[in-house]
Formats: sequence, structure tokens, C-alpha cells
Amino acid sequence: MSDDKSLKQWEAKPQIRVTTTWDEGLAKAAKAWANKCKFEHNSCLRESYGCHPIFEYVGENIWLGGLSIFTPKFAVVAWYNETEYYDYSSLSCSAICGHYTQVVWANSYKVGCAITMCPHLGTAETAIFVCNYGPTGNIRNRPPYAKGASCSMCEEEETCVKKLCRNKELDRSERTYQNISALIQLFPLTETKLSS
Repeated sequence: MSDDKSLKQWEAKPQIRVTTTWDEGLAKAAKAWANKCKFEHNSCLRESYGCHPIFEYVGENIWLGGLSIFTPKFAVVAWYNETEYYDYSSLSCSAICGHYTQVVWANSYKVGCAITMCPHLGTAETAIFVCNYGPTGNIRNRPPYAKGASCSMCEEEETCVKKLCRNKELDRSERTYQNISALIQLFPLTETKLSS
């Protein structure tokens, strides 16, 4: 599936309830874990407040591959494309789809990501890209989002902005995105620049 087709699908599905903002603490935790060059989830995810001082538990997605094909968009589209394996009615996956459900988890309102070169995990150009989400998604037997009309579930203190609920208390960062497709433009250049 091409990136353009995937992005159009994102636009057509009103799945995310609140806007999401960049969190430097989550990005630093992602960078610290990425720097360990382990293609596995961070051990702090199992510990209450182990990864972040504000979020009791943090969610995480990991992408591993060649730097020549990597972009944040490429990784996020790959995670999102797991939607074909997710069955909303049974809240189950027919194959791996936890990356998708974390990306669209409605109550995860902060994200931070980082990339690191890890040549011992493959070739000289192998990179690992880690995104942390706060609070965590992927809670067993809970849907990642509620189906319905955009902004129909906004709380009293929230406003509807570009078909998403915006909560100024949760949205203190200047770097916001109003839909998944904009996530790819969110990453600070300092986190995605790689030296040769």
C-alpha cells in the first residue's frame, strides 16, 4: 500500500479523540532506550512511573530497518497499516497489530520519539526508531477509540479543532498534531538528524 493511500485512509477515519503533543521527557526516554540498540521493549514499561514522572505507564512502538529507507512517515505508516489485522468488534488481532492500536489510542495524548544507528543489529546502516506514548494504550479488552462523529465525546473544557477534541491543560506544547498524518512532521530535527 502506498504512503499516499495510507494517509488518505487516516484522514477518512475519525479515530483519535484528543490532539497529541510532543513531550521532551518521552523523547529523552525513547532516545536513552534507542541508544542501547536492543530490538525489544524498554524494561521501564513494566514499572509504575518507571519511564516518565507524569505517566504511570508508557506505551512504546519500535521500528528497525535501514537508514536509507527510514523516515518518521515510513515507520508510522508501517505501524498504521497493521489496521488490516485489527477487528474492532472483538478487540482482537489476527496478526501483529499492537503498533496500530497504540498509534490510534485515543487517550494517549503525548508522544516522544528518537532514532539511533545500531550497526550490530544488521548492517552498517541499521537504525532503530522508538516512539513512547503517554499515557500507555493497548489496555486489554478496551477499544483504542470510540466510534462516532468527530468531537461528539469532547469534555466540557475541550474545544473541537480539526475534528479532534483539544484540551488546553493536556496540550501545553507548541508542537501539536491534529491527525496521524501530521505526526510525521512533528519530530524535532535534533532527534532525527544522524551523523555519518
